[in-house]
Amino acid sequence: MGKSIIIVGGGAFGIATAWQLSQELGTRSKYSSIRVLDRFLPPSPIAASTDINRIIRTEYADPVYMQLAVQALQAWTDPEALFRKHFHRSGWLLCGSGDDVGFVEQSEENAKLKGVHGAKFMVPDEVQSKWPVVKGPMKDWRILSDPAAGWAASSKVLVEMAQQSAGCGVGFISGNAGHVRELLYDAYNACIGVRTVDGTTYEADQVLLTTGARTACLIDMEGQLSALGHTVCYIQLAREEADRYRHIPIIADIGEAAVFAPDENNVIKIASSIFVTNFKYSPVSGVSLPGDLVERTVPAVLQNRLRGWLRQVLPELADRPWSDSKLCWDTDTPTHDFLISSHPRHKGLFVATGGSGHAFKFVPIIGRYISQLLDGAVPENLEKQWKWGSSTATSRETGGKPMFPTPALELGDLLGWQPVTAKI
Repeated sequence: MGKSIIIVGGGAFGIATAWQLSQELGTRSKYSSIRVLDRFLPPSPIAASTDINRIIRTEYADPVYMQLAVQALQAWTDPEALFRKHFHRSGWLLCGSGDDVGFVEQSEENAKLKGVHGAKFMVPDEVQSKWPVVKGPMKDWRILSDPAAGWAASSKVLVEMAQQSAGCGVGFISGNAGHVRELLYDAYNACIGVRTVDGTTYEADQVLLTTGARTACLIDMEGQLSALGHTVCYIQLAREEADRYRHIPIIADIGEAAVFAPDENNVIKIASSIFVTNFKYSPVSGVSLPGDLVERTVPAVLQNRLRGWLRQVLPELADRPWSDSKLCWDTDTPTHDFLISSHPRHKGLFVATGGSGHAFKFVPIIGRYISQLLDGAVPENLEKQWKWGSSTATSRETGGKPMFPTPALELGDLLGWQPVTAKI
């Protein structure tokens, strides 16, 4: 008889794990029962991965993640894999100015060392010549162009992976029956299951938390995680206007924001790299947690900063009304490494979280490594980098500097902002 596992959370890490494990169900599987519990069926509206697109790229200043990203890109472009039809090879421009230039240059150097070719540096005049709709000055930007990168329709990918998993026997439980309220432990502090909002208890040999920004609602993360929100805004274009922007690359200024070409519905997305915290309205003292629902009311100061950035790139769109907006919550570790680990004090409990704003691209392969974690067989270099307690106060990605700017804004300090109160 195989083992049983409960996966708490139906976002990127949770569905990737369920999908990986489901490929073995009914054959050589070590599991007889795989259940995914979440308040919502995929795509969960509160998951960081639920969106119209996410960047798929290989550029990293950290060679470990670059190697993993190369593996992932192979899966995204494999014509036999389900991922291929959701991947759009638009190319991207990795940009930085000031302190961010080092990240851009180190990414290019690592690409050469790993034998990844095709990326090249460009200057603003070259960008404007190749893509005439990009009319902003891009003042003092260091720009690395990679035509092999692109974007994936993130929500669609996760829905299809979940459907395949369910077809292989994975159970998906949603609503109050899937909304986990607490973990259950035996007399020896081993985790033996969960209890949901409606009072249902589920027991399993293993419990995996893939709960993203809400992980600290269930266990003490000992300062390893912080929920950070960033502004995402959308502009609806008419078909004829969208066609003018259809073939631009993703333009990503690491310290400020990124803009994508229009999707099939003629919607352009602009995502900020300026993160915010939510300590004031958090239900857990001293811990930043997101609200209970998706925040559609974005503070004006964040919207204005995003518009100011657009003037550097696509000034014609800078004053257009948003067709939608939200605060997207992810969870960061101090080093921007993932936290994929067994719990040091609770047998049977595992965590896969800390996406840190760059996890989605690994969806085709990350389930393989989480499966290895559950077997106690993670490669040594990844085990060391991802294990519980490995985070430090600085980032390997940028030589000791944070990958993204330290959050300067606390939502509770922003005048005129009315939150949806955070709940456990």
